[in-house]
Amino acid sequence: MLGLIWNATDARDFANIDVIKEIKQFNKSVIATQPAAFKHKTQYMSAGLFAFLRGTAHLMNADMQKSAGLSFLRKAPRGLVAGDLHIHNFSVFSPTGKSATYVIDDLDEAFADAPLSFDVFRLSTSLVIGFGDRLNEQQLKLALKELFTGYCVRAAHKKTYDWPQTPVSGFIKKFIAKESQTTQKQFIKKKTIGEADNRFDYSKHEPVPENEKKAVEKAMRSYLNKVASANRVPVSETEILDISQRFDKGLSSIGLKRYFVLLRGPGNSWKENHIIEVKIVRNSSVGASNTDKQMKDTLEALTRAHFSRDPYLGTVSIGGKAFLVRQNYPWSETIENTTISDPEKVAQLAGVLGFITADFHAQSGQGAAMKSWLEKSGKGMIPWVFAYARQLKTDWKVFKNANFTD
Repeated sequence: MLGLIWNATDARDFANIDVIKEIKQFNKSVIATQPAAFKHKTQYMSAGLFAFLRGTAHLMNADMQKSAGLSFLRKAPRGLVAGDLHIHNFSVFSPTGKSATYVIDDLDEAFADAPLSFDVFRLSTSLVIGFGDRLNEQQLKLALKELFTGYCVRAAHKKTYDWPQTPVSGFIKKFIAKESQTTQKQFIKKKTIGEADNRFDYSKHEPVPENEKKAVEKAMRSYLNKVASANRVPVSETEILDISQRFDKGLSSIGLKRYFVLLRGPGNSWKENHIIEVKIVRNSSVGASNTDKQMKDTLEALTRAHFSRDPYLGTVSIGGKAFLVRQNYPWSETIENTTISDPEKVAQLAGVLGFITADFHAQSGQGAAMKSWLEKSGKGMIPWVFAYARQLKTDWKVFKNANFTD
């Protein structure tokens, strides 16, 4: 519907970068070690513009860092950013003893001391891309204004909370309530062969070579001992039952090493077993980083986003490489853009996502300053969001015509 977005030429109007070269460089290690996974990733990204946006946060981050037209973003207050914020990087969260809520859930690109506007701009662009085939320009602009309003409502309050105060209602409230009813038993049954022998379902996971598996088990045994000694979890809930791996999760992360560790749950019942994800750390593309900084930034970001509710959260070294350790939960569903076509619902969702983003930013202590910046710059930012959506269309066209076999 939105001709303003989809009428694109091959010219690049933002940072002077070679799109294909940048994509190859970003995925260099995956191309070298997991060529089949990279092929799958390129096929996925070629299939749709929103998938391309999801797989190219590094391109947008480069544009926000370097583009003259986006220089106004770099003047915003600074703090810890999510780094790859888009409408699918939120999900239901419902830990024991707390009401179910909706939070940011992908923080691999988290980066401290970056303009907080980077998150707002990427989230806004994802909204336009995600709904641009169903909503017209005016409807999208209204949704963006709701996103900014939701952000400013939360940013106006300096206080940080022990649990989110996100105002949800209507279809969002119903979605959260429904998805939070998924039980640990249902989750474990889907991922493992629990009733048989407490093992992963290897039609969905890959086995880890024996020598590698021993190294992972040794590192995780030491890590879990520390978790137990700090009284974060009972010793009985650190028994390792199985270890698997996957390279096909997410989109931007396709090809990156992820181990999955199955732990015995409380009561010695397979129904309550835990799954721990152990994912290799990759430096953020938001700015200059290193492994130590990235581990610190991602841990801080997850602690903020999940309000310190993951007792297994931390980092571990395996084979001289850093990995992020976090628990996988049964309720991690996101509101898919393909399920909504009502402009009022899109606007409602936009307002909630804006509020959640400001809540995540709150601990950077820049709420009042960001509210002032967004009130001043938000209206002028909207045309740039649409312009960047056009740029993504152009980049996607170049990407689909590229040869990645060289």
